[in-house]
Amino acid sequence: MENTKINYWTFFANPKQWYIDDFLNSDKCNDEVYYKIRPCDRKNIDIGDKGLIRVGIDHRTKKSLRGKEKLKPGIYAIIEVVSKPEYIKDSDLEFYDGDYENSGDKEMWRIKFKIIKNLIDSPIIFNEIENEVLSRDKYLVKGFQASTMPLIKESFYEAINIINSTKNRFSYEEVINDDDYDFGCSKSSIEGLNEIYKNVDIKKKERLVKIVERGSIANKFKAYMGYKCQICDALNENPHTFKKKDGKYYVEVHHIIPVSYEEESKLSVDNLICLCPNHHRQMHYGNVEILSNNDLYTEYKIDGNMIKIEKVKFEID
Repeated sequence: MENTKINYWTFFANPKQWYIDDFLNSDKCNDEVYYKIRPCDRKNIDIGDKGLIRVGIDHRTKKSLRGKEKLKPGIYAIIEVVSKPEYIKDSDLEFYDGDYENSGDKEMWRIKFKIIKNLIDSPIIFNEIENEVLSRDKYLVKGFQASTMPLIKESFYEAINIINSTKNRFSYEEVINDDDYDFGCSKSSIEGLNEIYKNVDIKKKERLVKIVERGSIANKFKAYMGYKCQICDALNENPHTFKKKDGKYYVEVHHIIPVSYEEESKLSVDNLICLCPNHHRQMHYGNVEILSNNDLYTEYKIDGNMIKIEKVKFEID
């Protein structure tokens, strides 16, 4: 049965026992590999779950380092779980330290994972970045003496956001082709997407716009606006459409400055407006002109009528 609920995990890597740096620098980082988990996590971890490989203090000696630099505490990879937990040995002992090979050659609860994003060349180093959202998770930054620990979703996505703000950001193809990640989940994630947005053509821009308009931040914006059409509201018409099964009114999110305005267009929470389906289609296909757009209001000319929409103070992390 397919896992419909994705959980998030911190995978604590001890480079003294398992050479995570050698693994991430090898061709085997493209393979599915076994990783030990806490026995108590075996009922909760499942195929499709996501995680971060976290390294703490590197206690390796000069001898075991073999000329390499010690790893700094931080996040070194994003992974996806690809197997259910198994009580099994790890037959691949290549990256185990000689004194710890017995931990691989011993039956333990393990899962297989695959690397989604390898950060060995540009890890998120904890002491180089003060990030309140990462620190909201009790164990991600502070660490824990275990192999795995549940990770709060917002800290996982903040790591994604940090990656997208660096040179090692996700590519356009990675963003578009992975339906599991909510790349439009926060202000900083949209800022990361904007770095991709600036460097792609109009068709690709339109795909990225849809990610934001259908992401969780758009849902929060709809709730903030009371699920009302802002155009209908400005026209003193009923701003609500039909109610969905969950009892909420149906409404759609639109970007004020369209993709066709290439020099002005960008992905931003300040560039959102709530519309009923009819006015949303009219924005795309009707006789609509943006007369003014500033921090206080947006003024439209729609079918010859002037309509002013006051800007709202929608703030989100």
